[in-house]
Amino acid sequence: LDVQLRVRFLRIAALVKLRQVPTAEREMSLLGDLAGDAWLYETHAAGSAPGAVVPRRGSMVPFEMLHLHALMPSYSGHHATAIGRLFSLVQALDRSPWPEAAAESAGSAVLDSGIDAAAVGGMAGDAPPQPLSAEATVRLAAQRRAVHLSLVNEYSACADYPLAVAHLERLIEAEPAEIETPVAGGGAGGGAQAWGVAGGSGGDGSGGALAAAAALAGG
Repeated sequence: LDVQLRVRFLRIAALVKLRQVPTAEREMSLLGDLAGDAWLYETHAAGSAPGAVVPRRGSMVPFEMLHLHALMPSYSGHHATAIGRLFSLVQALDRSPWPEAAAESAGSAVLDSGIDAAAVGGMAGDAPPQPLSAEATVRLAAQRRAVHLSLVNEYSACADYPLAVAHLERLIEAEPAEIETPVAGGGAGGGAQAWGVAGGSGGDGSGGALAAAAALAGG
């Protein structure tokens, strides 16, 4: 199922790149709640024997797909909706990078599935959060930076320049040493400029969507 979802992401990203935004929006909407339990590995392990170890945990949904979903309304001029979705994504990245962040709120899925909670290790309510590894810390910083840069672009598209500047200044103060670190799929401007659709957020680049999708498929 996760492979099929990656293929669907490739298709949706290609549709956005070809500026077929309404078609891309329809196909994205058919997937339902991308942050919901339906896309958790734990949910789909419900048929496993009691005590079985779930080989993967968290969400099957790639972060790039969540980010594109958040930005999608802006390509039709609905920047306020995009900003709301981006803030929801910021909240999801409160303590852990995606897809691990999804596992932290997966306790209900584990209980409903009948899987031994210890089999998935470290689920919400089972044990205190574990310190992030160096790799996860870097990935979390990159994901947060991508989302915050998208927020800067959305505020700029709404002509709310004081808020865009203030938001960007806070981002630079928070991560001065990492601001030039490339983000997968879009260079230093990664998430904010990743999808390259005319009529979207101010300053959108080009080519990033297919690059991110190709990298995802190759991974």
